[in-house]
Amino acid sequence: MIRRLVPLIFLGLLLAAPHTVPDALGAGPPLLAQAESDEDLTSGFDDGEEEQGGKKVDDDDLSSGFDDAPEGKDAGAETAAKPSFWQLNGFLRMDGSYNYAHKAPAAGETDHRGLSKLRAALRLELSLKLGGSWKSKVSGQAFHDFAYGLNGREQYTTEVLESREQEAELREAYVEGSLFENMDLKLGRQIVVWGKSDNIQVTDVLNPVDNREPGLVDIADIRLPVTMTRLDYFFGDWQLTVLAVHEIRFSKNPVFGSDFFPFPSRPPPEVIPSDGGENTEFGLALGATLPGFDLAFYAARFFDDTPHTVLLSGNRETCFVFPGSCRLELRHSRLTMGGAAINVASGNWLWKVEGAHFSGLEFFNLPGRTLSRVDLLVGFEYSGFTDTTLSIEAVDRHLLNFDPILENPPDGAQEDVNQYVLAYRADLLRQQLHVLAVAVFFGGEAEKGSLQRYSATYDWFEAFSVTGGVVLYSPGDGSNFLLQGAKDNDRFFLEAKYSF
Repeated sequence: MIRRLVPLIFLGLLLAAPHTVPDALGAGPPLLAQAESDEDLTSGFDDGEEEQGGKKVDDDDLSSGFDDAPEGKDAGAETAAKPSFWQLNGFLRMDGSYNYAHKAPAAGETDHRGLSKLRAALRLELSLKLGGSWKSKVSGQAFHDFAYGLNGREQYTTEVLESREQEAELREAYVEGSLFENMDLKLGRQIVVWGKSDNIQVTDVLNPVDNREPGLVDIADIRLPVTMTRLDYFFGDWQLTVLAVHEIRFSKNPVFGSDFFPFPSRPPPEVIPSDGGENTEFGLALGATLPGFDLAFYAARFFDDTPHTVLLSGNRETCFVFPGSCRLELRHSRLTMGGAAINVASGNWLWKVEGAHFSGLEFFNLPGRTLSRVDLLVGFEYSGFTDTTLSIEAVDRHLLNFDPILENPPDGAQEDVNQYVLAYRADLLRQQLHVLAVAVFFGGEAEKGSLQRYSATYDWFEAFSVTGGVVLYSPGDGSNFLLQGAKDNDRFFLEAKYSF
C-alpha cells in the first residue's frame, strides 16, 4: 500500500512547481567549434531506437499500438472502458543528482558542489486513430528543477536558469498513413534514426540531441524531434525513404555558467538559419533486411550541428591572445554526407560496419576553404549469455588534407579522433533488475578522456521503477573541450518514474 502512494507524492511535487513555464524550444548558445562532435558524449547512452527492416522502432514509444477490443461478450465493455480511437500515455518522474567531486569555487563563481539536480518532470502523449491506415501522435514534456531555488538562484547565470531550471516543449507531433499500397507518408515533428550502431553516431545526422548533462540525460530524451516530411516506398525486400527537414534545430549544449561549460567567458553570438525555403535539409535512404544481414545506404544535405567561428573584424592572429579584441560569430556550415551501414548476424554474434564521407567542413583558422572527413566504425554485439548483452564499438574520424594550424583555438581540431564504447546490459531477478555499464573512451589509450556510467533500474511494480547509479568523467589531456568542462563533475544520481 505504501509503495503505491509514492507516485501520488511525485504528482504533488509537480503541482507545486510554478505554473508559468517558458517555451524553450531553442537549443541555447552552443560551444565554440571543436573536433569532437557534441553527440559523442551522449552516444553511449542511446535510447533504444533503431531501424528494423527500414522502419523506425522506438523501444520507449509510449503508444506502441492500439489494442483492439477482445472478441466475445466482453468486447463492448472493454471498448467503453478504453476507446479504440485514442490513447493517452505518459510518465511522472523525479530525478536528482549529487556532485561529490567538484572543488570549492573561487570568489564570485558558482558553487557546483552538492545537490546538482532535483527535477520533477511530466510527459504526456496522445495517440489517435484517424481512420483507415492513418494515425497521429502528439507529445509534450515539462519540468521544473527545485535545486536552483534550494541552492540560491542568484549564484547562477541567466543562461543556466533559462536552460535548466524549467522548460516546456512540444516533442513529437505528426500524422502518418499510407498514400498507396506501397507508399507511406509521415508529416510533422518526428525522430528518424539512421545507421546500425547503438552507441556511436556516424550516419545518424538528422536529429539533434540533448547534451546539456552528458551521461545524465534521460535515455528516452537524447534525440530531439524536428519537423519533416517523410515518404517511404516499399519494393520487395527494399525500402526507399525520402526526407525533407523543414525545421532547423541544433543540439542543446551546456550553456555559459553551467557545470559542464568548458570556457571562462560567453561564446560569440550564433547565427541560426531560418526554417524552410532554401535552408530545407534533405535526406535519402535505401535499405533492406536480407537473410542474415541488414544493409542500408544514406545521403544527406544538412547543416553541421557543431558551429564554426567566423571573424567579422579584428586581427585573426591575436583574437585569442587578447580576448575581446575581435568581433566573432558562430555559423553552421552546410554539409553533404554519403554513407552506408551493414549488420551481419552469426549465431550469438552481431557484427557492425558503418562509414560516411562528409564534405563542406569550415574552420576559423582556414578561412575560405572547406575540408572533408571520413568516419569509419566497426563493432560487435554478443548475446550468448542469458539475458545479457556485451558490445564493443570503435570509430575513427579522419580529417582529410589536415593542416596543423587547425589545432589552434578556437578550432582545436585533430587529424584523427578515435572513440570506442564498451557496454554491458543485463536483466536479472526475473527481469526486474536492469543493470547497465557503459564506458566511452577517446584516444587509442583513452588519453583524451573518458565518460563512464554505471546504473541499475529496479521495476518495483508494473508502472513504477527506481534507477540509481554514478557517472564518472575524466578530461584526459585536455584536448576534448567538453570533457575538459566536465572534469570534477563526478556524481551520483537517483530517479523514480511512474508510467501510465
